[in-house]
Amino acid sequence: MKKLLIVVAALVGMAGTAQAQEPARKFEISPYAGAYLGLGDQRDTLKDAFLLGLKLKYDVHPYVAVVGSFAWSPTEAKQYGDAKLDLFQYDVGLQGQYPVAITADWTLKPFVGVGVGARTYEFRDLNVDSETDFVWYSELGANVERGPIAFGVTARDTMSAYDGLAGERDSTTRVDLQLAGHVGVRF
Repeated sequence: MKKLLIVVAALVGMAGTAQAQEPARKFEISPYAGAYLGLGDQRDTLKDAFLLGLKLKYDVHPYVAVVGSFAWSPTEAKQYGDAKLDLFQYDVGLQGQYPVAITADWTLKPFVGVGVGARTYEFRDLNVDSETDFVWYSELGANVERGPIAFGVTARDTMSAYDGLAGERDSTTRVDLQLAGHVGVRF
C-alpha cells in the first residue's frame, strides 16, 4: 500500500509539473516603428522619415528563425522638389539568435540576421510610375521575452539596387539604416 501511494504521488507530481511547463512558442508577430535614415548617396535622394512595419517570425530551432517583414516609410524625394514618396519594403531572411535566461520568467535573445527582398518607391503627387528594386539586408538587435510577450530593438543596414526613383538612371547601389523598436505576441 505504501508503494502504491508513492507511485500515485509521483504521477500526480509529474502531472502538475507537465501543466506548469510553458508551451513552446514558435511563431511571433510584431508590429514595429522607428526611423528610416538614408546614408551616402541615398541621403542626397530621400529625406529621413518615420518607419512603420510588421514582422512575422518562426523559430525553426532555438538558435535559428525564419523572418519575413513588410515596412512603409512616408518620405520625400529631394531631387523632385520634396515630392511626397511612399517607400515600401518587403523581405525574408534568416536570423541567428541566442536565448539567455535572465530569470525563470524572462529571456534575453540577442540576434543577427541577413535577408533579401524588394523595395518599391511610389510617388503620391507626381504622375511617375513606381520603381521596384532588389534589396539585401543585415541586422542586429535583441528581444526580451516573457511568456507570450516579446519586445526589443533592431538596427538594419539595407543595400539596394537603385536606378532612380522612376528608373531613369544606370543601376547603382544605395545604403540606408533602419532603426526600430517592436512589441510582439508569441504563440
